[in-house]
Amino acid sequence: MGRFVTPGDDSRPESVVVRIDGFGYGGEGYSRTPDGFLSVWHALPGERVEVLPGDYHRGRAWGRLVRVLEPAGRRVDPKCSHYDSCTGCALRHIGRSDERSWKLTQLAEILERYGPSTSTIELKWVGPEERDGHRERANYQIDPNAEMPLGFRGPSGTHSPIPDCPAQSDGLNQLVCEIGAWLKSDLFGLFVPSSVEILHSQEGHSLLVLKTGVPISSDLLAGLRRAAETSAPKRLNIALLGPNQVTTGRDQVTTLVGKLGHQASPFGEVPFGVWTHTTLAPAEAMYGWVGEHLRGQADRLLDVCSGVGGISIRFAHRFSEVLALDVNHDALGCLSQCAARRDLDQIKTRAGKVETILPRLVKEQQGTPPVSTAVINPMRIPLGPGPLETLPELGVTKIVYLGPSPVSAAKDARILAGLGYEVVDAAGIDLQPGTGRVMLGLAMRLVSGAQEA
Repeated sequence: MGRFVTPGDDSRPESVVVRIDGFGYGGEGYSRTPDGFLSVWHALPGERVEVLPGDYHRGRAWGRLVRVLEPAGRRVDPKCSHYDSCTGCALRHIGRSDERSWKLTQLAEILERYGPSTSTIELKWVGPEERDGHRERANYQIDPNAEMPLGFRGPSGTHSPIPDCPAQSDGLNQLVCEIGAWLKSDLFGLFVPSSVEILHSQEGHSLLVLKTGVPISSDLLAGLRRAAETSAPKRLNIALLGPNQVTTGRDQVTTLVGKLGHQASPFGEVPFGVWTHTTLAPAEAMYGWVGEHLRGQADRLLDVCSGVGGISIRFAHRFSEVLALDVNHDALGCLSQCAARRDLDQIKTRAGKVETILPRLVKEQQGTPPVSTAVINPMRIPLGPGPLETLPELGVTKIVYLGPSPVSAAKDARILAGLGYEVVDAAGIDLQPGTGRVMLGLAMRLVSGAQEA
């Protein structure tokens, strides 16, 4: 068997035939070979496949699937004409039920390795039945020479034109095609954005973000304004993300049309750069699960890492006070405006780092009712012991933890177990069907003082 590519080696071997031994954490198949691990997208355990080895990173070689010589019995039609040339979805070649089983198994193994004891808890599944048409936002590479200039990253970094991605909504696919044709027009001339981000909205304004590494001319700026008003899809905001048009060289967003790079969210329009859900329908299923654990709480809620306030807005009517914490001032500004429009006076906000705000809240707690419930939704790093140790001091008896990184969520849950909390419910929350990603949801309650995790 031929050798693989190693760091610093520019050569490329011929294709090899391997047996796939298992799934990797991202949903890729992998093979243990005499030359090391070989990871292969879209290959299933047990299959015998022909692979063209490519780049070496993350401690292993990665290869492109050439053909399946002996398919596994559970392989299904991915129902995507671009599946062989795109790595955006990792698991469309297995059935939805198999995808669910694999993701739940991954979460169970992560909890066993990193989390507290959950042997008596059965992982629930929270996600849509189908995996098509759910995505409303995506980043695209640009190939100005392709008939369709917008596409995703394919194997080995190749450009994969995607005019009709099944994971995207019909509205986003239509927008991609219209903007792709627009980018091929004479307006852009020799100017080529480094990448494009498109956020589609069923209601309100969609957003097109052109990302560039060089300043663009005033003529092109003027042309973009005119084009957006005439030929671009209706109700479209456009923003340019690139070097300052003056002298500083710092990145900035330059408004071309409409509000300052505003994007639509379920709560109105929010500034570009403020995180919003990419998949709105799966997110609604997540909110349903959260709501099951926030029933009958006529007291105070702490919304940690609130973002634009999906939790705060939806469940404020169940609480006498909601305190939303986030490091992003713009996100909290949007939350405050939305709360005011809906007469949700019980929602308060505090901007800053969680590790700074929570200890301050402990000091300010004297003479006020305790915070009985906390929802924690960090990005991809654990909160760690410092912030978590303040929760019992604040009077928190119930916690709902939403972990985009299951490993980080499990590590934080182990710390919370040492503080006297136990897991009463756990769920795999599938915000991105068809991919190797899954969120870990944990509901915990305070049962005792500090104990062994």
